Amino acid sequence: MNTLHRQDRTSSLFKNQVYSVRMRTWLVLVIILLPGMPASTWAQTYQHCFDETGFCISGRFREFWEQNGGMPIFGLPITPQQRMRVDHRTIQTQWFERARLELHLAQRHPFDVQLGRLGADRLEQEQVNWHTFFPPEPITRDNGQRCMLFTETGHSVCQPFLGFFLTHGLQLDRRPEFTLEENLALFGLPLSPAVAMTGEDDRIFIVQWFERTRLELHQDQEILMGRLGHEVLTAADPATFALPPEPERYTYHLVAEGDTLATIAERMGSDVEAIAAHNRLPPEYELRVGRMLGIPVFRAGETGVQPAIIRQGNPTVPKVALTFDIELQDLRPLYAILDTLRARQIKGTFFVTGAWVRQFPEAAHAIFADGHEMANHSFAHPAFNQISLEQARAEVRYTDEIIEDVLGVTTRPYFRFPFGVSTPAMVSVIGSEGYLPYFWSSDDPHMAGWLAWVAQDPQRGYGAILLMHQRASTAASLPGWLDQLEALGLQPVSLSEVLE
Repeated sequence: MNTLHRQDRTSSLFKNQVYSVRMRTWLVLVIILLPGMPASTWAQTYQHCFDETGFCISGRFREFWEQNGGMPIFGLPITPQQRMRVDHRTIQTQWFERARLELHLAQRHPFDVQLGRLGADRLEQEQVNWHTFFPPEPITRDNGQRCMLFTETGHSVCQPFLGFFLTHGLQLDRRPEFTLEENLALFGLPLSPAVAMTGEDDRIFIVQWFERTRLELHQDQEILMGRLGHEVLTAADPATFALPPEPERYTYHLVAEGDTLATIAERMGSDVEAIAAHNRLPPEYELRVGRMLGIPVFRAGETGVQPAIIRQGNPTVPKVALTFDIELQDLRPLYAILDTLRARQIKGTFFVTGAWVRQFPEAAHAIFADGHEMANHSFAHPAFNQISLEQARAEVRYTDEIIEDVLGVTTRPYFRFPFGVSTPAMVSVIGSEGYLPYFWSSDDPHMAGWLAWVAQDPQRGYGAILLMHQRASTAASLPGWLDQLEALGLQPVSLSEVLE
């Protein structure tokens, strides 16, 4: 048993545990190099395998492992690279003896690979609240010992740990000396002072806890990084990082008279909760006859119908969908649009490109924080009749991973083809990825004419899907368009609501 000592308090932090990793079948995601992706991220795709554990490292994780200290810093890989739920988000991860590497696609190289907060996680597993167990204390040094105080946590790093802290870090600027930012990228902030701990061999050694690691001073005066990857993974409840079951495929169903989610799920090899979540259906939703639903398939069932481009919502209710395609660099019109919608308490649906979200994650957060829906508009905004089917798959997959990384939500089932250009084969491919493509009744350059046409008979506008862009002219015209819609008795809502 390992024991942590601080003043008169003791806490059992570590117990003898048998190392085991439960193997499962992992889906391998093949990512095709897309326009705008940093080439260095994907340059090293070959594997380096380790006989000691039977696991391999490759691609960006191998590059990161080799450039930032390798075995002494991270240890051996103890899992394959895999998608896991971490802090309520699904990301690519790989566990090592001393660390967990996380691939954050929304960040640019070299910040795309980050280290998990295993020091904080391990303390939490042992129900140790570092705020109270290690309260900040005034430090007086009379012996000339040099320390560095971190006011964020109230703890100092002193010698001999300070020397190790300052001479190790992540390589962020390609310069030989480590900056404080690079030190913190590896260790995180200190969560404790130096404290005594009893190891599994009953020897006492000194440790200091950090957000991402635990430094250990052993009796031979050697400083090591603790095997927190092994400890956290071994002690974790498997459900902590578990993903929901992945569907075998997606199919589609046109709602008919008498259909319920339960009867559809039974016939098509799905389940009620999965269908409702995938289609963003509200509780107690009454199915609309003629609506096309995406069906996640988990077992054998009916084949379903081919996906189709959706051009209108519910044609029997006086609602129109406000949708926005977002891929431009100028953020001022976007924030003006958000201000207008917020002032009128209107929610819309934003089709964003992955490249835009990666460049402007704070703007994506602003959209999401206002309660708007997020939808997929490809990664690099290509014309889909000019790319291959596999490139099309990569465009939508990569964008969804970026948005999941940044916002913690999926974009399924909403997709819009850039320029509105598609082919039957592309519609089928997009459908196989769990998306239905949405076209529009009118776009911003033609809004004046469309509004005049609808004014002749407001029912013409029922269920319409309106497309707008983050242009200055759109932002300026939007309040007037909303006033005209209200005068016609048409309520602007999100895409999900107009489809009900």
